[in-house]
Amino acid sequence: MTGLFHGLLVALLGTGVAHAGAGESAGQDGGSPPGRGGELTWVTIPPGVFQMGCVPQDTSCGANERPRHEVAISRGFAMTTTPITVAQYRVYVESARSKMPRQPDWSGERHPVVETTWTEAQNFCTWAGGRLPTEAEWEYAARAGRDGMLYPWGDDFGKARVNVGGYDGTEGTQTIEVATFAANDFGLFDVVGNVWQWVSDWYDEQYYAGSPRADPPGPPDGRFRVARGASWKPYPKLLRISNRGRFAPAHHNYYLGLRCVREVQGRQKE
Repeated sequence: MTGLFHGLLVALLGTGVAHAGAGESAGQDGGSPPGRGGELTWVTIPPGVFQMGCVPQDTSCGANERPRHEVAISRGFAMTTTPITVAQYRVYVESARSKMPRQPDWSGERHPVVETTWTEAQNFCTWAGGRLPTEAEWEYAARAGRDGMLYPWGDDFGKARVNVGGYDGTEGTQTIEVATFAANDFGLFDVVGNVWQWVSDWYDEQYYAGSPRADPPGPPDGRFRVARGASWKPYPKLLRISNRGRFAPAHHNYYLGLRCVREVQGRQKE
């Protein structure tokens, strides 16, 4: 999908809900990275159909990434342009009188916020007028029309495209500022690398074998929650779009963050 086509989709679908959440600039939809402040920026994702799971040429897939199956996303949605940053989360903390997770010494205001549990991530997204994405929404948005690719940019891995294990002289020991690298074809930054991103689903290794075709919501319960996108840790194979992470809902660590989605209003086009 070309940048021009993405721009047309944004124009056709509108910019999401009519009101802006606290700390958000309502007019900053469409793929712009966040500013130095705590405003939220969103990208509108159109509805569509895609192939979810292990791609044929991928020799690193786990059993939980199979079978590859068709999924329909019946309604468009808006997704935060980047993982939620420290500055964005700080606005929420001040507004909601919540608690700021302790951030690593090497973090900064434009780094993705880390050390959030699943509940803390969901609470942030609710405050922002949205929710955590489903696992299917996350993979659909990450692929951005590139069905059959291992990574958001293609099949060839390259550290010049993503923060993982050693880029930027960090030796794989820390996050870097969001939107350091190019966006995918939907205008989303950091869909893989930098931080794992919580999604709404419970984890079930065999869920793909019987999940519904349209808008799969994930299993009704479970022990672990799913996270996607991998992180800065030096494990490039985990950056494959189909890779599925799992963590206990109360787990938090310096490689685990979040991004949000919200509903869009107006006419939906596929």
